[in-house]
Amino acid sequence: MKTLDFNIYPKYQWQTTGVDLSIYPNGKRVIVGYEAVESLEVIIRNSDNIGKVIQGSIDAGASQVSNLKFIISNEEEIKKEARKLAIEDAEKKASEIATLLGVRIGNASGFTEEYDVPKFLLSDGSTTGSGANMEIVVRENKIEARVNVLYDIK
Repeated sequence: MKTLDFNIYPKYQWQTTGVDLSIYPNGKRVIVGYEAVESLEVIIRNSDNIGKVIQGSIDAGASQVSNLKFIISNEEEIKKEARKLAIEDAEKKASEIATLLGVRIGNASGFTEEYDVPKFLLSDGSTTGSGANMEIVVRENKIEARVNVLYDIK
């Protein structure tokens, strides 16, 4: 958890009682207090705890909870593994096709890849329960790698 932003703002109120209305015909704006606004970033590693953390924040005095983001903390490692599996699959398919054609595959002579932007998918009805029983219902986070490998034929 870390503080992202912290501000203190004066709170004003128009007063007519005890104010010389000949000088201030509509009343006078006076400071009646201050409002502190703090924005925090909280990282929760277990999605089962999201509802408990939100409810705990509200119980501790938070008046607003917003901007939930679902990210993959080791995204690059998962992309590397997805790429490796996609290349292995491409080589397997190329070998199967080469066998059907009666040829052998040679060295790879071209390669391209693309990824889908990872999305954390919410199920229908993103929240359930209330109070201490609130749950944010999630499904899965999916990263897909697609590769095109061009092989020489022998």
